[in-house]
Amino acid sequence: MSNNIILDKDIREDIKNILDVNMLVEAGAGSGKTTSMINRMVSLIVSGRCKVENIAAITFTRKAAQELKERFQNHLEQCYRDEEDSEIKSTLKEALNNMQRCFIGTIHSFCASILRERPIEGAVDPKFEELDDIADALIHKQSWQQYLLDIRLNYPEKLAKLNDCGIKPADLEGIFYRITDYPDVEIVCDETLKPDIAPSYENMKPLFYEAIKYIPKTEPEKGYDGLQSKIRSALRMIRYYDMDNETNIVNLLEMFESDQKVTLNRWLCDKEITKKTQQDINYFSQTQIRPVLKQWREYCHYIAMEFLMPAIEFYESLKSKQAGLNFQDLLLKAVNMLKNYPEVRTYFQNKYHCLLIDEFQDTDPIQTELMLLLTGQDTNEKQWSKLVPSPGSLFVVGDPKQSIYRFRRADIDIYNGVKQLFMQTGGRVVELTSNFRSMNTLGEWFDKVFKNLLPSKADSFQAAFSAVNTLNDDLPGTHSGVKVINIPIEYTKKQEILQCDAEYIAKVIRNAVDGQGIKLTRTEQETVAGLTEIPEYKDFLVLLRYKDSIDMYSKTLKQYGIPVQLSGGSSLLDVEELKEFIILLKYLKDPENKVLLVAVLRGIFFGISDRALAEYKLAGGAFRTYATIPEGLNENTNTLFATAYEKLKMYHRWSRNYHPVTTFEKIASDIGLIPLAAIGNEAKTSCGYIVKILEILRKNMIDNSDYNSMIDSLDAIMDADLEEELDISQEEQNAVRIMNLHKAKGLEAPVVFLAHPFKRPNIAPDHHIKRTELKSEGYFVIKKSTGEFSSKVIGQPLNWDEYEQTEQAYQEAEETRLLYVAATRAKNILLISSSEKSNRKNPWEPLLDFTDTKEDIYDIPDVQIPKQKPSEKPVETPVQLKKEDFYSFKKQIEDFIILQKEPTYLELSVTDIISDEPLHTVKGGLGPVWGSAIHEIIEHFVKDEAHYNHYKKHILSQYGFTEPIHIEKADELISKFKDSSLYSRIQKADVKLTEVLFSIKLDSNDEIYRFLNIEKALPVYLQGIIDLAIKENDTWSIIDYKTNYFETDEDLKLLVDHYSKQIKLYCMIWNMIIKQRAQSGELYFTGYGSVKVDL
Repeated sequence: MSNNIILDKDIREDIKNILDVNMLVEAGAGSGKTTSMINRMVSLIVSGRCKVENIAAITFTRKAAQELKERFQNHLEQCYRDEEDSEIKSTLKEALNNMQRCFIGTIHSFCASILRERPIEGAVDPKFEELDDIADALIHKQSWQQYLLDIRLNYPEKLAKLNDCGIKPADLEGIFYRITDYPDVEIVCDETLKPDIAPSYENMKPLFYEAIKYIPKTEPEKGYDGLQSKIRSALRMIRYYDMDNETNIVNLLEMFESDQKVTLNRWLCDKEITKKTQQDINYFSQTQIRPVLKQWREYCHYIAMEFLMPAIEFYESLKSKQAGLNFQDLLLKAVNMLKNYPEVRTYFQNKYHCLLIDEFQDTDPIQTELMLLLTGQDTNEKQWSKLVPSPGSLFVVGDPKQSIYRFRRADIDIYNGVKQLFMQTGGRVVELTSNFRSMNTLGEWFDKVFKNLLPSKADSFQAAFSAVNTLNDDLPGTHSGVKVINIPIEYTKKQEILQCDAEYIAKVIRNAVDGQGIKLTRTEQETVAGLTEIPEYKDFLVLLRYKDSIDMYSKTLKQYGIPVQLSGGSSLLDVEELKEFIILLKYLKDPENKVLLVAVLRGIFFGISDRALAEYKLAGGAFRTYATIPEGLNENTNTLFATAYEKLKMYHRWSRNYHPVTTFEKIASDIGLIPLAAIGNEAKTSCGYIVKILEILRKNMIDNSDYNSMIDSLDAIMDADLEEELDISQEEQNAVRIMNLHKAKGLEAPVVFLAHPFKRPNIAPDHHIKRTELKSEGYFVIKKSTGEFSSKVIGQPLNWDEYEQTEQAYQEAEETRLLYVAATRAKNILLISSSEKSNRKNPWEPLLDFTDTKEDIYDIPDVQIPKQKPSEKPVETPVQLKKEDFYSFKKQIEDFIILQKEPTYLELSVTDIISDEPLHTVKGGLGPVWGSAIHEIIEHFVKDEAHYNHYKKHILSQYGFTEPIHIEKADELISKFKDSSLYSRIQKADVKLTEVLFSIKLDSNDEIYRFLNIEKALPVYLQGIIDLAIKENDTWSIIDYKTNYFETDEDLKLLVDHYSKQIKLYCMIWNMIIKQRAQSGELYFTGYGSVKVDL
């Protein structure tokens, strides 16, 4: 197709043939780096330098590893078929037979493999578990909660010290998560003297009193300006707040920390006086407020960090107890093992003769250390920068112009350091500049842009410019180059601009796929694959700088009948049924939460209208599941609420009686979650997501029966980056891909849109890592969330201004590299969104500077949203069918259905086996709902007597008992419980365990299985909750609370006989779980006392 010359052909041959030299290959966008890596891997085998099992190839993602593995095997097979030399053919055959012994995977899976091979030297549990993002997030949350509980119980003075700074523990949870991502970094926090902030406050008050004279008492028609509003707020604070409290002074001073602006015509004075007031306050801010607030935050930083450090120990301890290693642990443990055990290093160097690293520009310092420890000649040297890799042992591919993951610990300084090491130790640094991806028109534009945006020589912050040698010419009648999607000047607000942008993009795609617009030049391979010049949906890629508004672009494209594949955005949250279902599950966790209840009632599962909700409320109805529905309601409304409340009460019981994942499944089945998702626009994807999430929950909750933990798991799943885990089909879809820019790394498309021209990066740095040869120091700013998208600094390290300036330079350099990544995804056409009103907030503005505002404007086609066409039924050809054939087929179907209905296992709960209410129960008292409330209060009382009055009222109201008589009755029952011998034993017990949830598998030969007298010989999964287990003098007693109402001893005997089987069952289960027999089983009846059960 092209007569263009491959200028770097000799370098590609060197990569393939010069195998005894270490190489760092700087491979530009579209340069075929994966092909070069595969060619070298095959050459290593053919030359006899390595067997396939002596090669380790490290990739950035699992998806990239899978692609590399497939392409490597395909290339080996092709070489084997083409090879005529019998000896080489035999070598290739051996390699193919041993492919499974070649390591191709991520750096984390590689570290896990070498640690499992040498667990003793690695100081790891041989059966350690690799923690994914979800499991790690849960351990973070659990350890943080445990730490705060320990602080409250044992170190209240630390909380008081934190409170004196105006900081709450909740303000520090985010920074706790952040610093645990840097286990190799020393966190810097210097103790400073507490500044005296009172003088600044006192000196500022006269400015307020003077300024208030010129502020209207009645609010102007267009409102008070910014400075007026702040002065009024400050004076209210002075009047009503305790201004001896330093936190209040800090909050007041922070209002005036930034420069203030005024609207002159809203002041009751001359313009000159207004300007002087503004200048005086801004000058005061610069000379007094900012300096003292800086000192205050430096003082608070030390106190907050001092509070945080022990929390990290709790986190590490909990991971250790669970034998869990997160991604950073895997790297650190592997590095420490190789550092401290030279013989282990020698072992793995003998095992892996050649290490190949892809995407090296995004490596982090620990990965670099690991790489050089595995290839360095001196196995006793511990400092990576002094290691010299063995000749030919290391092949590294990267492009510093595409280093875009600094927020994930990637460090371009490390890349530059390794590059220097290669050049100083006999290695080669080569560059691949030929671009096989993009058309020549694009290549010329890339050079014009990035010659201006990148320096000619690399420096500490930025990669050097390198010309792109594209090799593809246009065919006549096709389109290529750079175009601008121009949003007219009349669109001024953010939502208007984005909606217009999304619609224009949808029209361009719709028009092109319909054969009316863009025409593409195809490669020879694409033509062979059947692609024509008319684009398909999968030929389009829509990139946003951030995931903000990604769902809006998705919905707009769908309106135009365009299929969409989301990536790196809120794809999970786009499944409306899943969002609503999680709200329902969260309500069951917190059934007193009226906001959640109303959200559930008006959601898709119950569909109660706002009008019906208002009617219910106006009739005196209370939004509580156990509330009585008021009289006088419309019959329809009454039925809606009665049905909804009955369902919710049933779901609440399930959440208490079943394992959380079983609860999830049962509610999902009962409410029709999957069928609802199946009739939506993205049925296949939505149903797949739900099934996959259930699978993740099963894995993470296998040894955890806490309902709240499942909710935490769901939150972690929704927040985590689960792109690969949730890719159900693992195949390319014919759909337009929409994603945020960081997800586009390594991807390409014939037509690329750079969309969303209204969110420019403007995020102040919040941490800086200073690395030297001997150590790494971390400077972390502590921020407090003040809204969904806002925060304020509450602590900062000493000299942060200096570190912030350095980090800002790194961030700005990375933004330029992100532009390079964005632009070079395009093969044929790049379309950049632009607002005619203003591009001040447009992240693509630097690229727009190199377009022609008139000639490059793309003419948006006049395309309407397509109308839904009625489906046309195909003409059916009648089929002659004999009567006996029909009945035979019908019988086969019926038999198949009967067979499929047969269960392969049974799932039972103890409450399925022993009912809560025996038939002979005496009716009376306050009913079973009251019993459930008292049961729950006793459970809480055993765990936490100190807060009895708080949770007593909460639990009673949750069940609908709000009258004073109910509280008195509960107090009476708890008082009797406290006077009981059981309570005394609980206090003296060596161990007490409350609400022991269990889920066990039983086979037909188990003692419990026979005890239950189950007829079908199927595996049984038995679940339940043991109310209380206490250990006294090395013997266990199992206790179950009962709240049944009875009047006579005969009634009590009947109840004991009924529940004895339950206690015997619990004792047998206890023996099975902990391998220690329970010597005693008891029933505690509220208001009566304990009754022992003969075991």
